[in-house]
Amino acid sequence: MLKPTPFQTGPLAIGVAAIDLSAVPEFGIGALWVQPMHCRIAGDTVVTLEPRVMQVLVALAMAPGRVVSRAALIDQCWGGRIVGEDAITRAMVQLRKAGNILGGDHFRIETLNKIGYQLVGTVTWPDAEGSLVAAPLLASTSPPPVAGTEFSRDNGVPVLAVLAFDNLSNDPDLAYFSDGVSEEILHAVARAKGLRVIGRASAFQFRGADKNAEAVAARLGATHMLDGSVRRAGDTIRISAELIDTKSMQTLWTDRFDRQLNDIFVVQDEIAAAIAAALDGYLAAAMAQIEIDPVAYDLHLQAVALFSSGWSAGQLSQGIALLERAVSRAPDFAAAWATLAGNRAFTLPLTSDAAGNAIRPTVQIAARRALELNPQCAYAYVALFLTLPAFSNFAEKLRLAKLACSCGDGELTPRLFYAGVAASVGHIREACDIYDEVKISEPLDQTAAFLQAVYYRSSGRIDRSLALAEAAVAAYPASNWGRLCSSLVLLHSGQTDRAAEILADAPPDELPYIRAELAVMQAPDSRTPKQRLAPIRSMLELSKPVSINDAALVATAGDADLAFASLLAGIDDGQVFSAALKDGSGTTRANTAINLFSLRCEALRRDPRFAIVCVRLGLYDYWLESGHWPDCVAEVAPYYDLRAECAKHANLPRYAENA
Repeated sequence: MLKPTPFQTGPLAIGVAAIDLSAVPEFGIGALWVQPMHCRIAGDTVVTLEPRVMQVLVALAMAPGRVVSRAALIDQCWGGRIVGEDAITRAMVQLRKAGNILGGDHFRIETLNKIGYQLVGTVTWPDAEGSLVAAPLLASTSPPPVAGTEFSRDNGVPVLAVLAFDNLSNDPDLAYFSDGVSEEILHAVARAKGLRVIGRASAFQFRGADKNAEAVAARLGATHMLDGSVRRAGDTIRISAELIDTKSMQTLWTDRFDRQLNDIFVVQDEIAAAIAAALDGYLAAAMAQIEIDPVAYDLHLQAVALFSSGWSAGQLSQGIALLERAVSRAPDFAAAWATLAGNRAFTLPLTSDAAGNAIRPTVQIAARRALELNPQCAYAYVALFLTLPAFSNFAEKLRLAKLACSCGDGELTPRLFYAGVAASVGHIREACDIYDEVKISEPLDQTAAFLQAVYYRSSGRIDRSLALAEAAVAAYPASNWGRLCSSLVLLHSGQTDRAAEILADAPPDELPYIRAELAVMQAPDSRTPKQRLAPIRSMLELSKPVSINDAALVATAGDADLAFASLLAGIDDGQVFSAALKDGSGTTRANTAINLFSLRCEALRRDPRFAIVCVRLGLYDYWLESGHWPDCVAEVAPYYDLRAECAKHANLPRYAENA
């Protein structure tokens, strides 16, 4: 073998410099040839990786058959400096994409939830004579493989779908209670190491006669299914649960629990521990559970059911009333405080920062109380993020979104908000990577399906976005949300006829904004911008408040001067920038800046005056401080240098909203 060097002895000790790719010899993975110094993998085709992604591949290849922790990867590939989990996730997504492009079964990257990653494949390194020999199992600073990962290596990490338990209570209106208990069990099981858990939005679609193990396996990719029932009589509950192998249809574990309602958290942890043991995983330690007031717990589950069914003003108001009663009865009930903070946060108006001044302190009080009781309350972090102003505190928004994801047990909502925060500072590809991960755990969630297509189009990957949009439309043909997103992708990809075809299926009085865009983009090129905009001029908001999307539509029609006059005059006067659209959609107030980096704003971004807007809205300050510039630097490079233009206007005053 070659003389040992630091990169050959497995993961580096903390504080040691990152892997030097120029010192790593070329090696093989399956039938592929890896050239670290050139950041290339060669097979039937050649794939070029970013240097950081190649460092991650080398780190995994130096520990074949072993789990490499995130901490070890940070030491080896980032030199031990502090990076967000999204950086590692993005590297793994890129490696998996490379594997797909290269085809065959050369290697795969497996994720062991909250432990680390392992490379599965035959790794060969050159000896002194240049011959390839299988890599030995090398010493590692990573934790030892989880008991039972032999199953994971042979057949893939176990994938568990926790279905909505049946309501066997005499009162059919108690369905919210059985759903709530099921979701709590799902979150408890999600703490288990060595298995992946399908999210609620997808798993809870299987109910009644649809609870078929074969269908669950086919549609969710689940290797195992947890089903059961809940019967409640007063404060007494009976929970029956059954774990099924979806391939053999064999019941691996079953049990029944008869308890008082104030023991509900203990029962949930017992079930989670039993499932983890049955799948050869182990359960991460949970926080000590308090005895909960049965009435407060019931009120909380009612509010959760309302929140899960929609975010209308009426539903949020009902939920807030229920949760205020819950925390009044149980002031140490952390989950109820977090849900209360979230419900209050979603009532913050989209129209302006000032419009939320009365609500914002009530959100912060509830969120901070939740975190005092339990620092792992994901929705408390989401709620705090939602209280931040539209055009400032970008680094803090990212910090809170990351914290929410880190303690959310794979929940959908925190990850969607994280993607939105990343996109709001121009990191669109990072948002795409998040949606790639989301689609693994939530394969049937239509919101994620359509937004994934929108983000891919915003990143400039048109072919992929069109394929995603068409697949989502085929899966959810009656969804107006889907018609909006898919037609938006098609319209801004030159597919106006197909966009019109999809919109024709929507009720004629709905989706007015996207129909207006269609009219503008279908107008003959011979028409002036004024003529193209004439039919929809009454819809446009170019002052008091200012709409970024309206300005973008004006620029798309060919009048960039009018578009930037609107934006810059609004900034000068401190006018409100609204996050709402006329078709009822929109982003959260905190993420208003996301519109600047959407597919709608391509014409705006290609004008050097876009840099002035970014400086004055505070984005340049974030990019300069973080060193993480937006993806559109490359997009606009043929037209101007975004960094240079921003620096030229760095001394301009920053936007301040007039109350």
